[in-house]
Amino acid sequence: MTPCSLPPEMYKQLAVLILEDDPEQLSAIAGVVENQGLRAVTCDNPSKALRLMQRIPPIIAIIDRDMSRAGDHQHSSLDVLAALDRHHPTCTVFVFSNAINTLAEQAQVWTAHKSAILHEKRFGLDTLLRRLRQFIAPRVGDLEIRDGMIRSRLNGAVATHRVACSLMLAFPRAVTLTSGDQAKAARRFRDWLSENSRCVELLAKGSRLYELHVDETRLRALQLEDGEGV
Repeated sequence: MTPCSLPPEMYKQLAVLILEDDPEQLSAIAGVVENQGLRAVTCDNPSKALRLMQRIPPIIAIIDRDMSRAGDHQHSSLDVLAALDRHHPTCTVFVFSNAINTLAEQAQVWTAHKSAILHEKRFGLDTLLRRLRQFIAPRVGDLEIRDGMIRSRLNGAVATHRVACSLMLAFPRAVTLTSGDQAKAARRFRDWLSENSRCVELLAKGSRLYELHVDETRLRALQLEDGEGV
């Protein structure tokens, strides 16, 4: 039984918003996203990103802070970050740029989006792509994300709801759910966990704040049973 599951064709709705004004980098990042079974929503300017995120809520956003090539005189990347923070709190946001080297520049980003993850371009595109691959396919206890879906490594059960995937991607951080429907989805995921995981549980922290918790004692016991680890 997988009460949190959607029909298989729906997992493509797990979208990654990519705002990048360099065509080669935009294509490279989109390729990694698509190879992991997620939908790449590509934007070469902030105005397009703001329009698309209204129709396609992202589960992850990768934002280039420097939009000097975009030619967009109406909106900036900070506007996109602020909109993500305000309207898509379950979305995990990466900011990838040369323009975040100083404390003042970092403060600008975190004023717009309080939990953005920074990645400096001076470390190279390859390091971002490697980090992104690891992030998109995480393991939490006896669960993993594969092809855009959460799978139980115990019994193969699948959960694909956006809220469930957001909680997995955010781990160990908490996620604020802003609607009653999202809170209901979180409770359904909690029920799914009780049937399909032996060491992961969903904790309600109050004010619609939820986070995943791994029982390390149970996880170690599972690893011993498995021999090579779950």
